[in-house]
Amino acid sequence: MLVRRLLLLLAVLLCGVFSVTPVAAQANLSLTAVPAFEGNYTPGTWLPVQLELRNDGPAIDVLVVAGATGSSLRHGQRVELPAGAVKQLTLYVALDQEVRSLVVQVEQQNLVLAETEFELRPRRDERMLGLLVASDPQLNLPRRQDVTTFPFNTFLLDPAFFPDRMAGLSSLNLVLLHDVPFANLSPAQQEALIGWVYAGGHLLLGGGPTAARTIASMPTTLLPATLGATRQIDDAPLVALSTAPGPGALPGLALLPVPGAIATGTVDAPAWVSRQVGRGSVTQLAFDPGAPALVRWAQAPAFWQNLLRPEQRITTPFGTQSTVDILQEQVVTAGLSNLPALTLPPVDLMFLVLALYTILIGPGIALILRQFDRQAWAWVVVPGVALATGALVVGLALAIRPEQRLVSRLALVEMTAPDLARVRGFVGILVPQPQEVRLATSAEALVRPVRPAAGVFGQVNGVVGDLAQLSPELPLPLEAWQIQGVMAEAHIPLEGIQATMLLVDGMLQIEVVNTSDLVLRDAVAVFGERVVRLGTLNPGETASQPWPLDPPEAVARNTAPSFLVLSEELEAGQGPGQAASRNVLAREALLNAAVIQNNVLSKEGPFVFAWLDQNPLGMQVNAPAAVQEVTLLSLRPVFRGSGPILLNEGWLRPDWVASQQTQCFGSRGAGVPATMAPTMVELRLPVELAELRAERLSLVLESERTWPNAGVITEVYDWERERWVEQSFDGPGELQLANPAPFLRNGRFQLRLDGRIVEAGCLYLSARLQGVLP
Repeated sequence: MLVRRLLLLLAVLLCGVFSVTPVAAQANLSLTAVPAFEGNYTPGTWLPVQLELRNDGPAIDVLVVAGATGSSLRHGQRVELPAGAVKQLTLYVALDQEVRSLVVQVEQQNLVLAETEFELRPRRDERMLGLLVASDPQLNLPRRQDVTTFPFNTFLLDPAFFPDRMAGLSSLNLVLLHDVPFANLSPAQQEALIGWVYAGGHLLLGGGPTAARTIASMPTTLLPATLGATRQIDDAPLVALSTAPGPGALPGLALLPVPGAIATGTVDAPAWVSRQVGRGSVTQLAFDPGAPALVRWAQAPAFWQNLLRPEQRITTPFGTQSTVDILQEQVVTAGLSNLPALTLPPVDLMFLVLALYTILIGPGIALILRQFDRQAWAWVVVPGVALATGALVVGLALAIRPEQRLVSRLALVEMTAPDLARVRGFVGILVPQPQEVRLATSAEALVRPVRPAAGVFGQVNGVVGDLAQLSPELPLPLEAWQIQGVMAEAHIPLEGIQATMLLVDGMLQIEVVNTSDLVLRDAVAVFGERVVRLGTLNPGETASQPWPLDPPEAVARNTAPSFLVLSEELEAGQGPGQAASRNVLAREALLNAAVIQNNVLSKEGPFVFAWLDQNPLGMQVNAPAAVQEVTLLSLRPVFRGSGPILLNEGWLRPDWVASQQTQCFGSRGAGVPATMAPTMVELRLPVELAELRAERLSLVLESERTWPNAGVITEVYDWERERWVEQSFDGPGELQLANPAPFLRNGRFQLRLDGRIVEAGCLYLSARLQGVLP
């Protein structure tokens, strides 16, 4: 009984020591929290929460945290509150689950000083449209009950609280900027918007009388057109998207498309102009989106339904989204499992100690004791030598043991502007016993747990607990024998690295200039199954190489860039009893993430890749560890030059999104499936070459199965006369167009095959072009 009472008393004391009892909200500290987008968010993204802290008492340092009720993960930020201070800040919260309420708390030394809770509305597979406008344009959008998929969800964006980080816009598919000067946004807000477009967002620019005010100080890399004189805009393009009588001519401005942009409408006064920016797009309207005639137009919902579409619709575990971010992060997280191998300690010294021990314990001690006629001391000397040797061996083992922690650090650095880069760093850690380590990273980074992913060497899970945002150091609680990790992301300045595709004497060459203080290791340019190796560029160096006309032999169409770049290293690990090194597998993961490929996305490019010596965000673990670090820099070259140009196969490539086709795979690699008649394929040049005026075009068509010897109708689309033109072609083989100019518009070429084409199975298309760049 006495023992039970003592144990009960001890349990009560321990509960009193380790439990935390929240205190009531203090009267001198108030908290207000307002979620962005009226609480709507897309699962798998970041949600900005606007906070206001008012301190009517003495100065205090607090921790503001936010998380779902009952969740083991909370995002927090430390805040200093002087006496009488009122502070406004944005707390970014990563929401992977369908959370319907969020709790925000202000804590000091584990005591809750203030608390608030608000509702959230997860929006999976919806069209999230943010309106950054001076006044509500009253867009006549389709009602939720009138559409079967991808409904609209719109909300006004306050310019004062517009997210200042790209992550804060990740829930949005579309943003309308109208009558709010771009120049009025802070530099951080501008960078966030540019990065969001580059990653896959669709930005709509309002036109009409306030168009010049809207685009004031906007970078030319975003603008699809320059503004002209006041014009009446023909409503024919609106009718084409609504298939009904239009609203009549709309007052607006003439738009003058920039090279590579696509104009819709009359040549002298298009209704809108679009251009691709990175993975996203910008559409510039000639008219006011809130024009009264447009608001009253009965068919406006059908028009907006077709115009307001994301540049790309990506299927992810969290539903349909407009960016490849989640797919990229899955690939890199899986690559974290390629942990560094343990470095075995040198055993020579230990072997020497054991050899001496063997000699001593055998004849050595006996001979020595006999020499001094002290054989009786053997009962003391032998155990003493054994104990001393054991202590020495244990000491040596501890001194030369390998590091008990394994750390893998991967980073993807993507240039989103000539002087700006988006950095996402990933850290995976394996420890032999539960412990807490500290991660030092940039104070500009947002940190979240990685999402679970299975890699070659095991499962990678995210850490749990409290994660401090915008902090130079954060603690990471780790479980034993589990690879756990976090991801940090930020936009950072990165100047002095430029890649250019130059047109010289009718031929292309790639040039990379490095005036930064970074070393670009093993730089390569990749596109169309071609690889140009530029070597290592030290600070101040420039490298250039001619672009090869033909791809290497025996390389299948749509071969992954990772294999093209790392072919020798990967093939070296495929021999009997061999495996690619973990460093090579980590590099392969980063390259696969930089250029996501699946049955919907076509291969982008051209790209320039280089390996950096370290992650710009740091992400160092304070504890001793065996570390493997790989950082990939990815950028797209700009095109410069004019005059005659020759483009062999690989430049004019199928656009799977525009063709509404998935890929098929056969003996020649990726192709177009001829599963139904007619089969329509759109081929497209890179946007920088869209102004090419074609003088010769040769299209090569092949098939996986036997091409039908009759009954196949081959047509190409004439953009000038807006009709299909039948061609005399018995296939398979080469189709030459005598006058290709009408069939190539804005870098787009359309082919339609009808009749018995389904018998051909998987189709393989390639093209050769000769023309002039203006």
